[in-house]
Amino acid sequence: MRVKLASRNVESYTKLGNPTRSEDLLDYGPFRDVPAYSQDTFKVHYENNSPFLTITSMTRVIEVSHWGNIAVEENVDLKHTGAVLKGPFSRYDYQRQPDSGISSIRSFKTILPAAAQDVYSRDEIGNVSTSHLLVEEESLKNALIALACLSQWV
Repeated sequence: MRVKLASRNVESYTKLGNPTRSEDLLDYGPFRDVPAYSQDTFKVHYENNSPFLTITSMTRVIEVSHWGNIAVEENVDLKHTGAVLKGPFSRYDYQRQPDSGISSIRSFKTILPAAAQDVYSRDEIGNVSTSHLLVEEESLKNALIALACLSQWV
């Protein structure tokens, strides 16, 4: 059995069946004379600074006016469930050093109808974030929404 890890930084792993390790790979086995339906547990503790964006809630309100205009408002609650932020956070340092905040979510992409207008995004306290819209096809727009989202920040 081969386990591919998200990082080369491995703290510890179960030594079940004399495994071999090579950078970000762990190879277990071969296993011989194992009874049918038997099972065992193994654990791997490794560094993973990948950002994990989780949607905790999502609502969509569609309003159709008497004149035929359609307004759509989506409220999406996002949470970073990845590596935890340690220590204080400096927006200045974060924006000044593009390689800082390795586990942060700097932006995300969403697809909108091509006719979408007045697109904006804001956080829970009302800060409006920068959005860039790019029409890729006649029927679709890509929206790149910039934000600074670190773990244990909602």
